Amino acid sequence: MRNNDNEITLEKVSSESDLGVIIDSNLNFSEHASKVSLANRNVGIIFRTFTFMDKEIFLNLYKSIVRPHLEYASSVWSPVFKKDRIAIENVQRRATRLVNGLKDMSYEQRLKKLGLPSLEYRRERADMVPNLQNYPRHRPHRQREIIHHVQLHTYKRPQ
Repeated sequence: MRNNDNEITLEKVSSESDLGVIIDSNLNFSEHASKVSLANRNVGIIFRTFTFMDKEIFLNLYKSIVRPHLEYASSVWSPVFKKDRIAIENVQRRATRLVNGLKDMSYEQRLKKLGLPSLEYRRERADMVPNLQNYPRHRPHRQREIIHHVQLHTYKRPQ
């Protein structure tokens, strides 16, 4: 490649990090998805720091310290492989066990009790928002129908 009569040689790399998102030479984000260890470490820090964890304390800590690491730029790198989706979801699965009284419940029951959606649902919803914003403005009733349909069929909030 030439730049102002100077020849610049680009080196070949197996992966590159741009704005904290790691992508490999095959345009694969598995290496980035495997960085769930930071979020897992934060779950461990919360567990060791707090002896009593009620719903409110947990939600504040989880939403501010753990979940941002799992969702940062997820619209760019949303995991394609099942193993990556499972690894990411396992962090939330582990974290929800910290709340007193929820340890013996299933993952889905814990999410319902805490009012949390799955991380998979949040990624799907984040992917849909830009598409709905581009939906024709002259048909707002149809846009509301679509949003209502998505909410009913993907995640039901606890009563």
